[in-house]
Amino acid sequence: MRILRSLAATVGMLAILTGTASAQKNWTGQFNLGGAISMGAMDSVLTGAFSWGFGARYSPADAPWGLRIDIRTTRFNGRNENIQPLLDKFGASDAYARTWDFTLQGDIGTSTAKKFRAYVIGGGGYYNRYAALTEPTLVGGCYWDPWWGYICGSGTADQILVSKSDWAWGLNGGAGVSLKTGRGASVFVEGVYNIMYTKNSNENTGTTGTGNNTTWMPIYIGVRF
Repeated sequence: MRILRSLAATVGMLAILTGTASAQKNWTGQFNLGGAISMGAMDSVLTGAFSWGFGARYSPADAPWGLRIDIRTTRFNGRNENIQPLLDKFGASDAYARTWDFTLQGDIGTSTAKKFRAYVIGGGGYYNRYAALTEPTLVGGCYWDPWWGYICGSGTADQILVSKSDWAWGLNGGAGVSLKTGRGASVFVEGVYNIMYTKNSNENTGTTGTGNNTTWMPIYIGVRF
């Protein structure tokens, strides 16, 4: 419920901001999709799968800087060969994790008036990390899958045997390039390194490593409008 409340509040803010964009060209919205690279201690137990997100950006006309609000989520799959003792302990056959990022950051680069723009990004926000050990089970009717949501029919679903959720502050930084495509839209490629400060958390246990910060880098292709 905590993540849903945070998501609802941020989505409401973005709706107001992007709704203003039609009247004020200083505001733009964006959507992005791509892959992810797990890093540091996290890389020994999880491998990045995919990532997506959306947000809103404010910048004075033709200014080289801007402020952004971003919501992003990233999926990771377990490196089962490295966590087999943990899987055996709980009778699981698979593992996965995901993060939610609610961030505020600034970017600075070449002017937004130019057709091609290069920029760097930096900021921080509040992060959620969720990890679970699962075991396939045969189900029928309408059932809940932890990743795909409600599914009706019969088939195999992942039963969650053990799960862990942590919230912590974090920082991010990266770089990107964008290209105007006309009618106020542009496409962009962007990489954002994230560090979630879970090292000193008393709740930091489970498949993402004990006593380490959580680090990863999504690489996106997206559109701004």
